[in-house]
Amino acid sequence: SKPQVSSDGWEAYNPERVMQLQKEGIPVFIDFTARWCLTCQTNHAVITTAEVEKNFKKHGVVKMKADWTKKDPMITKELKKYGRNSVPLYILYLGEDDKEPLVL
Repeated sequence: SKPQVSSDGWEAYNPERVMQLQKEGIPVFIDFTARWCLTCQTNHAVITTAEVEKNFKKHGVVKMKADWTKKDPMITKELKKYGRNSVPLYILYLGEDDKEPLVL
């Protein structure tokens, strides 16, 4: 199935798609966020600057937003996987299948 992509180029988070992109060697940046999280909103302004966007594009990074505004259980499970119980959380998969992602 085709990924849901917002007008600003962010895909809706999908763990199966992350695994697929990893197998294809494509890096993925995941922004675990929520509308009520002020730190998330501030950080998102930084990670959407022209310079960051240019680097994402240059390295072929797929950007995903894991929206936890409504406490989606699937995203809660993913946060727990990384030892977190809330947002923000930023994960960078380098597109190398056998490598653990970077927790930023």
